[in-house]
Amino acid sequence: MLEAKLLKACSNDTRGLRDRILLEMGYKTLRRQSELRSFKFSDRVSSPDGRHELHLTFSKTDQLGMM
Repeated sequence: MLEAKLLKACSNDTRGLRDRILLEMGYKTLRRQSELRSFKFSDRVSSPDGRHELHLTFSKTDQLGMM
């Protein structure tokens, strides 16, 4: 699987950890590169059932953050 190969290629240093997190977030949330770059930890919200979600404040299809 391509995702596993990409994650395996990441080193164990700080830069590799950052790359691994960005790859996983992009793969699991289907976010665009620009959306991942604008991510802030304050965008992470908890749902009532205890799961964590990412609140997308800006996207290519919602450039004014109105949705």
